[in-house]
This record gives sequence, C-alpha cells and structure tokens, in this order.
Amino acid sequence: MKTKSYFNEWFSFSASEKNGILILLILIFILSGTYLYQRFSSKQSSSDFTAYETEIALFNQELKQNEINRTTHQEVTPSDSIVYFEFDPNTISPDDLVKMGFSRKNAETLNKYRNNKGRFFKKEDFKKLYFVNDSVYSVLEPYIRIETAQKESQNIENKTGNNKTSGSTTHEPLHLELNTADTLQLDQLKGIGPSFAARIVKYRNRLGGYSSKEQLLEVYGFTNEMLEAIQDNIYINPEAIQKLNINTATFKDLIRHPYLTKDKVIRILDYLKVMKKINNLEELVKNKILDANDYEKLKWYFSFD
Repeated sequence: MKTKSYFNEWFSFSASEKNGILILLILIFILSGTYLYQRFSSKQSSSDFTAYETEIALFNQELKQNEINRTTHQEVTPSDSIVYFEFDPNTISPDDLVKMGFSRKNAETLNKYRNNKGRFFKKEDFKKLYFVNDSVYSVLEPYIRIETAQKESQNIENKTGNNKTSGSTTHEPLHLELNTADTLQLDQLKGIGPSFAARIVKYRNRLGGYSSKEQLLEVYGFTNEMLEAIQDNIYINPEAIQKLNINTATFKDLIRHPYLTKDKVIRILDYLKVMKKINNLEELVKNKILDANDYEKLKWYFSFD
C-alpha cells in the first residue's frame, strides 16, 4: 500500500502538467526533425555538383582564352576578337601582336628588344619577355615558328655576299617577279639576306601578293635604301596575286590581312549578314563600311564570286 502511494506521489500528474509535457514532447519532435532535415539537405547540396560540371568546364576554358589579356593588364575582350596564327617572334609586326591579344605597350617592348639586336633562336626564348609567363606561353607555343638553321643561313648569306662582290665572274642582272620568287632567289638580291627573303615571302603570303614595289617598305625592318638598291631587279605581275573571296571568308581569314582592323572586319561581316552578298568593293565604300584609302589598298585582294 505504501509502494502504491509512493508511485502515485512521483508519477501522477495534474491536467495542466500533462498538457505541459505534451507540448514539450511536440517541441522536441519539431526541433529534432528540423535538425535532421538541415543536415541531410546540407550534405546533399555540398556533394552534388553534377549539374554544374559543364558550366565549370566552360568557365575554365574561358579563363584560358583570356589569360593573355589578364597578364598584359588589358581588359578582357570577347574571345572572337582575338585571333591566333603562326608567327615568328623575330619578324611579327606590333599590329599582329596586338591582334593576338597583347597590349600596344607590350608590342613596342618586343620591337625595342629586337632593335637592340635581341633574337629568338628557339621557341622557349619567347619567354624572355617579361609579359610572357608560363600560362601565356602555353597558349601561344603551338603557333610559334622560328626560322631554322640560322647559322647555316648566315653562312649562305656570307657566301652569297662574297660572290656578289668578288667580281670574278659576270652575270646577267637579276630580274625577279616579286609574287612568285622563292626565298633562295630573293636572297640573291643586293642587301637581301635569308632573313629578309623569308620576311618578304611571309608578308606576301599574308597580303595575297604584292601590288606595288613600295609595299616592301611594310616588311619589318625594310628601308628606303634597300628598296632603291633592288628597284631595277624586281617587277610585279598583278595576275599572281591570290585573292580572297569576301563572300565566304571568315573572321579569321579577314583579320589576318594586314590592311584590315578588327572593327573593319566586323563591319564587313555585319553588312554581309544583312545583304547576303557583296558585289564589289565600291559597294562597301558607298555604304561607309570602308573609306577611299581602304579601297585603294584593298582593291587587289578580294574576289566577289
């Protein structure tokens, strides 16, 4: 009897106490459920990245494409405004370097380096420039082409020079067609060694061909004195110029041409997109896509079939 009294004393509750216990249990249940849900939700969100793998890959690709812009302190530009093409750091022009994403200041720095007798003998030498770090080099390395056999070429140049000045034999004066002559033939011209012969051919390929002798002055390092020395030994056949079909050319095709800037290429392609076909160069001048000076320089280089 005493045991029952003892039990009732400690384990019997009034109505208000029972209600309090019920409310407490409900609160414990709600809090426990909330805690478990948050832990489960957090675990799921922290480990499930499958939906974002594509976006991450694209982002990393974009970072690589814009590496040159960031390391040369430029604003990041759209990837289609930068074009990569084969180049020799010993001969590439500042304008072409800018087309590849470098700043004008960096392009001029390269020029100064070369003017001070600086040369690149292998691809890795391009990293001598302070603005070409490992990331930039990894992007450009596939496009770098260094003239091979430099020492052998120098020996050939020296031997050729000796033949030119020895006077031991007489030869008929050279008369070379500038758009079809190869580097060995050009090397025979007075004052033109293997390096300049290669530069003349490379620039000819970018132009599509020379339309006047004076265009040689656009070749890096070529001087008026050099042109005067070979004036009578060269001639030009305009029929040998390789023309580019402007109606089928891509952005990369057009931007490689020395006489076209990025803005002009974009205007041409935008106009072509609207008109579907360009009939002649005068049409572009009339619609203010190009100006009269552009017309005079470009009239040799495009077809409209």
